[in-house]
Amino acid sequence: MQGEFARNPVLHAANKLSVDSAYDELLFHGPCFQVIEAIDGLSERGSVSRVRPSRPTEWLSGVSEAHDQWTFDPALVDAAAQMALLWARSLRGESCLPARFGRIARLREQLPPRMTMEFELIPVPDPSMVRANVYFLDASGQVVLLIEEMECIASAALNRLGGTAKKGAVALPA
Repeated sequence: MQGEFARNPVLHAANKLSVDSAYDELLFHGPCFQVIEAIDGLSERGSVSRVRPSRPTEWLSGVSEAHDQWTFDPALVDAAAQMALLWARSLRGESCLPARFGRIARLREQLPPRMTMEFELIPVPDPSMVRANVYFLDASGQVVLLIEEMECIASAALNRLGGTAKKGAVALPA
């Protein structure tokens, strides 16, 4: 299945962002969605970070250990959109929210406990759009989960949404 797509490894630059800063200052995601563990670099071409999958028992009560695996982990899928927001905010001064996901493919039955997430920007002429392919790789560099053509709408007006994850409830404008 890996032959069905062409992956261009993202070369990350010296632009760094700490995970604490990302979740405290830029993102608005609560604990279940905080699966980005390290951001290794951001560049004009994309980013490289390290993530961990979540488990249904972390989200839902009454789930047995025998059924403690997602078909598609909502936190990992959202981590791709979180990285789009972090990338856009760091390199363009805008936040973004997901509008569309192309194909999402899980290429392995069991996901490893830690993965590298490569966010590969796809250039588009529309300045309000962020489009990317996102690859989740195991320790040997094999793609285990893939999100193709994720599209997000970007605007500086969305910058007001961030920085609430560890401070309690999100304050919505009146």
